[in-house]
Amino acid sequence: MSEKNLDRSVSIAALPPFHWFDGCLIDLVKIGKRCRELNIALVVDATQAIGAVPFHIDKIKPDFLACSAYKWLLCPYTLAFLYVSPRYQSGTPLEYHRWNHSNPSATITNYTYTEKFNVGARRYDMGQVNNLINEYKPNEISIESPFYGKNVQSMLKLGRAQGVAMVAGEVNNITITEYAPKKIKQAVTGNGNASKIQLNKMIQKILNIKILDSNKLDASDALGAALCHLYQKSNNQTTKKSWKQYLISNPDKLV
Repeated sequence: MSEKNLDRSVSIAALPPFHWFDGCLIDLVKIGKRCRELNIALVVDATQAIGAVPFHIDKIKPDFLACSAYKWLLCPYTLAFLYVSPRYQSGTPLEYHRWNHSNPSATITNYTYTEKFNVGARRYDMGQVNNLINEYKPNEISIESPFYGKNVQSMLKLGRAQGVAMVAGEVNNITITEYAPKKIKQAVTGNGNASKIQLNKMIQKILNIKILDSNKLDASDALGAALCHLYQKSNNQTTKKSWKQYLISNPDKLV
């Protein structure tokens, strides 16, 4: 596929950055330029690219871009991103349902239909948004700050996953608090240098649960962050950080 295959008989060009069979690179920059010349809508499936290779949306300038986050962004299933160019952000979706209309407090059993669509890309959403948040309805989010130990790649990949959690929280106006790993260990075990296994054992004792074991240390780390936040909040020692306010104060950081 190249820009030479496009002419005025084409209305939509839907492409990935690579050919699915042989991995051949598709020059989306040239194709994007040609699409704009012919007024063709460019739709990009970037699932296999974002998080794996550099991807410059400002150079490609797609009209729509979709990315499943469970691939190279290492996020849980049900999470995805949708980018919509400004010229389509006031368009009319193909489907009318409760998730793409502006009624954020609605539930399946309590919904008042409104004619107004969500702002921006959200109006094109075809399914449930932030599945875990909708299901468990957290009041606050506590996360562990990125930490560089032995492998910098692990920290970078973890940072991407944390970024998704932060975005989900900010979109739903949920307070986000970060704690350093040593802070979490100190709060739960009394020793900031405690091992993951020690943290795991202490959490089992505090919460009186037996399902955690040495094969589920990531789960006990998450519970440790939650307990740390509970303890800090009980002692009025939490420091509130608003990423939304940070972006407002630093618009150059938003890309």
